[in-house]
Amino acid sequence: MRIKIKDRSKTNHLSIDEIENLKSEYYAGINTKLLVEKYRIDVHPNSLYNTFPFIKSPAKTCKYCASDMYYVPPSKNAKNREEYFCTTCLHAESIFGCDCRHCKGAKSDAVQEDEVARLLNKKKVSNSNLGVGVYIGSPSFNMLSLKEKSYLGAVLRAALNKKYLLIDMRYGIPSELAPTQEYGELIMAELLTKKIITAYSPGKNVALNIANDLYGKILYDICIDDADKNKEELIAFLMYPNKITPELEIEAIDLLKEIQINEAIEYMMLTLQQFNLPTFEFEKRYEILFFQILSGYSQGQLFNFIYIAIRNQAAYTKKYYQGYIPISNYVYKSISDRYEKARMHNWEIINFRRAWKGGQSELSKLLSSRLLDVGEDTFYQVL
Repeated sequence: MRIKIKDRSKTNHLSIDEIENLKSEYYAGINTKLLVEKYRIDVHPNSLYNTFPFIKSPAKTCKYCASDMYYVPPSKNAKNREEYFCTTCLHAESIFGCDCRHCKGAKSDAVQEDEVARLLNKKKVSNSNLGVGVYIGSPSFNMLSLKEKSYLGAVLRAALNKKYLLIDMRYGIPSELAPTQEYGELIMAELLTKKIITAYSPGKNVALNIANDLYGKILYDICIDDADKNKEELIAFLMYPNKITPELEIEAIDLLKEIQINEAIEYMMLTLQQFNLPTFEFEKRYEILFFQILSGYSQGQLFNFIYIAIRNQAAYTKKYYQGYIPISNYVYKSISDRYEKARMHNWEIINFRRAWKGGQSELSKLLSSRLLDVGEDTFYQVL
């Protein structure tokens, strides 16, 4: 990260007036070594400007999390430069670009989209070689619900074999498809049950070298047909759909809540592991509780409730041994009690971030970044 954060606290011992005097002298050209000594700041003179506190900007909010943006005081050699920084999600508005996880994700999506378009345009393998045909009993594209299209688009994003335009599951259901393994299995089961995808095996018309290449792989083919699009166009449209129309927003938000509940389950299990506590089989009561919390709080705030409950349980467990059932009950009761108190007393609950191992799934990206076109705003705001 180009914008430095860690040294900002090194001027905490100064009053507001002293900081303003320091900045005035710095930008007036006073020797930085003398200023460091005068104001007793533990920093290399060349990095003095990195100790200046961020300044809240009343006119700017972060495009990802809607938090206030802060003006970053520049060096005296570039004092006309304007840079802004979000202390919540670490997004920056700078002439040097931004390497926060949101911008990295957007760049990654753009690269992947370009790569898919490039491969599809080359059409390395013709439809006749792939043996693509009509699957009896399968629905047409227009018959699919928003959820079914989203499920299929996410599966293609996570597991598309770009060479043969097939879904490749040779290593099992990809972890990046959905927040939990169980949710990924549910998605695949629904697509298979409704004959939206089907197991693929090379037909007689497939060239021998292609058949050999596909041998032993667990592959699925999409079964839907659309008169307005060929297979390549259909796959690209499913993976990178346009923003939905207003009449579909309620359906999309309901699906996003379903995803958020599963992300909360994943976060809870990862946090249990972080504190060396035993994980437990997910119970329906947690799903009901998480749904209720998300009706009034953001996903980031729900993560706060979960983390605090597990952290407190870990501290208690160091003194008193507890088995499987008490931990499950305690975590549930702790989350529920704190939620009720926060709601009744209007507590300010800080947004937590995603766990490092629990990155945003392809299904979540497709909903928030493509269909709703709001990116990670949905993580920090109440739906």
